[in-house]
Amino acid sequence: MTALQGLSYDGQAVQVYEFMPIETLPMNYVYINAITYNQVGNNHKFIYNASVAIDIVTKQYKKLDYDVVDGIAEQVQNTLLEFPYSQINDANFDFMNTVVDSAQYIIEQDGSAHIVRKIIRFTQSLIEK
Repeated sequence: MTALQGLSYDGQAVQVYEFMPIETLPMNYVYINAITYNQVGNNHKFIYNASVAIDIVTKQYKKLDYDVVDGIAEQVQNTLLEFPYSQINDANFDFMNTVVDSAQYIIEQDGSAHIVRKIIRFTQSLIEK
């Protein structure tokens, strides 16, 4: 979550939440929706596949527009995909690079506003040496 601090759009900070807050939400925010992992074993080593769903949410009162959600999504992707994790040294595991597994848009209506969401699922594998 700390890697995503400092996101902004149009000069305004974009809040990042690890849990859905009960408070009134800002116009644009990022929600770390779900973190999952599974272990895949074979005869020689263990492989862990981890994934995280990042939910980017924007509220728009004018025409429906993907530019805001895509602008924030680009910052998220540049932050999470910029560092080659395979360069991390660990005695027991190789960290493979993070990749985008899927992305989808969800459009919701909230009175006169459009809620535009883009959910991006990132995956990463850790392989036992």
